[in-house]
Amino acid sequence: MGPPARLETERLILRRYEPDDLQALRDAVDSSLDTIRRWMPNTTRELSGDLGLWLRDARRQFDEGERFAYGLFTRADGTFVGHISAIPGDDGCVEFGYWAHASFMRQGFVSEAVRALVRPGIGDRFVIYCSPENEASMGVARTCGFTLVETRMVPHEGRDYPQARWELRPSSRSL
Repeated sequence: MGPPARLETERLILRRYEPDDLQALRDAVDSSLDTIRRWMPNTTRELSGDLGLWLRDARRQFDEGERFAYGLFTRADGTFVGHISAIPGDDGCVEFGYWAHASFMRQGFVSEAVRALVRPGIGDRFVIYCSPENEASMGVARTCGFTLVETRMVPHEGRDYPQARWELRPSSRSL
């Protein structure tokens, strides 16, 4: 069983992307890509391409249960503030990936979204991978009660990068 297509928190609406979200996504990517690029080279490549195709793929993957991609919108006025994906694994592990619009970083929106997706029925444990130098992402993991499991070097495009693995098991959840 996957997560619902729409979730609401105190300040956010998390919802499956719709075709009408293309312009808001484009605007956010245009103003945030330099920040995203520093920490997420794979995502940068995805977001530098055809965003219309990216939205269609995100919707298809959501419907097929491969990856649950949500746009994060404020409840107050519907402003797009970021993105989160929940990627289920065969072993009951759900991996989160996220980024915030540059204008909305460090305001707790991503932590609020992670908390909304850590729920029964989605996974047995939850994982966040991030650079140990990315204080914003490390803060999300800490704030949401994840435990740092390991830091290791991972190869990417001919270079090794440090990567921190944070994990949360429902029994240790302190959200």
